[in-house]
Amino acid sequence: MAKEAKTYKHTFDLEGDWGGRLLHTQGIKDCIPIILHDLKINNIQAIFFVSGEIARECTQEVRVIQKEGHVIGSHGMFHVDYKNYWRAETDRLEAEHLLKDLFDLRHEIPYRAPKFSHQVLEEPYSLPTDHCSLLKAMWLKPRLSSRTVFYTHPFDILKKPTTSAPTLFCKLWYSQPKRAYRKFKELLSRFHGERELR
Repeated sequence: MAKEAKTYKHTFDLEGDWGGRLLHTQGIKDCIPIILHDLKINNIQAIFFVSGEIARECTQEVRVIQKEGHVIGSHGMFHVDYKNYWRAETDRLEAEHLLKDLFDLRHEIPYRAPKFSHQVLEEPYSLPTDHCSLLKAMWLKPRLSSRTVFYTHPFDILKKPTTSAPTLFCKLWYSQPKRAYRKFKELLSRFHGERELR
């Protein structure tokens, strides 16, 4: 039996800083309170896809997200793009077990692999269809539809990183956090209180 169609318009990927390129967690520690505040004032419930390594590192932050009534999903065990299906499946299942144990999750755990690298047909969030990242919405201005699912990394809106950009691409892509935050707030208010995508 296939899972229910997507119902959350706003999703968040909790991974290391600089798009998971470093295992630092400044983006999560500094930006989760801001994100939760903005979701609350816009009456939006979201899914937070948490990698296993981040769940261990930022357990308290994830518990706060859970306490605020948001759904905890899996972003795999490690922020790795596996080329072998069996490795990706093992990573997915390991992360699911860890999240269930750490956060006493009773619901089915939604799944999205890093960079949509492992797609599972019955997991609608694992398919890149209709997904748009906050930074893509900001920089490339794609056409957005009522079916668009937005995904944000807390690091996207971090104003003052304490680590240097690991690549020139990162330096450019993450160069305007204030503008990214304005875009984030715009997308939240544009879909104020909207949850159902059907």
